Amino acid sequence: MLWRIIFFIVPIVFVQSYPSNIVELEDSYSVHNTENEITNGRIHMTLKQYHCAWNDSYNSKLLTFGAKSWVFPKQDVNLVLSYPDKNETIKSNDVITKFNVLIMIDSTHSRGYITSGGILQDHISLSFVFSGITSLTYQFWLYGLPNEYLPRIDPYTNVHNMC
Repeated sequence: MLWRIIFFIVPIVFVQSYPSNIVELEDSYSVHNTENEITNGRIHMTLKQYHCAWNDSYNSKLLTFGAKSWVFPKQDVNLVLSYPDKNETIKSNDVITKFNVLIMIDSTHSRGYITSGGILQDHISLSFVFSGITSLTYQFWLYGLPNEYLPRIDPYTNVHNMC
């Protein structure tokens, strides 16, 4: 009976031993400007990657790319990325096959959701939620193929490997 108790305790210890995702960057560059001088500054940032791809997305073309960066007082942020833009109508017959989002924040807590559309659809809306951050940088790549090159798949009943 004692060996069964030990067997169940050991895996719990291993699950909690993952390394932290924090990356430390050092800036040793010094400018001879007393107003904006940075000497040996340390910035603690976390790089998060969110991606999803259809199995046969290797021939996909780039539909859109976006990048932006902000610095602001500490707050909770909801970043929404949409294709096409909410003010535009769908102009092409392209279907989304893959996306990749890189996000750099000064926290380790974030969540990402597909809130509308998705892979093998003609539109997508992604929402990313961050708590207590003061800076945010993102890069976003979205890939697709013309609709006629893809099999007709119902996203709710398909058996293809999705995200």
